Amino acid sequence: MSSGRFNVRAAFHKLTESRDGADVDVAFAKQFVRWVGLSKHTGREYELASQSHDGLSEIVTVPYDTTVGAVTPRWRVVIGSRTLEIISAFNDMERNRVMVFLCRETDGN
Repeated sequence: MSSGRFNVRAAFHKLTESRDGADVDVAFAKQFVRWVGLSKHTGREYELASQSHDGLSEIVTVPYDTTVGAVTPRWRVVIGSRTLEIISAFNDMERNRVMVFLCRETDGN
């Protein structure tokens, strides 16, 4: 991995639901923090991703480990005051080196 590739601190939050009778409370709880790479969707990659997922804005890459490998689209990534909803998560080329998350920026709620 090249120096500087993962240069942004990001917190990964997992969706939690609790039921109280008929009411369902939905919240996100911080699970861990990692150094990540952050880039905008550009060019052909952006066009192809946008066809299947409306509103994609960011690509988040993270060095692979089993904790990061468990992240699903029910999670979100928080970078400073920005909240990114994970649309798609995959192990790049199934080599257990880098996880890639296709994300869309949200208002944090």
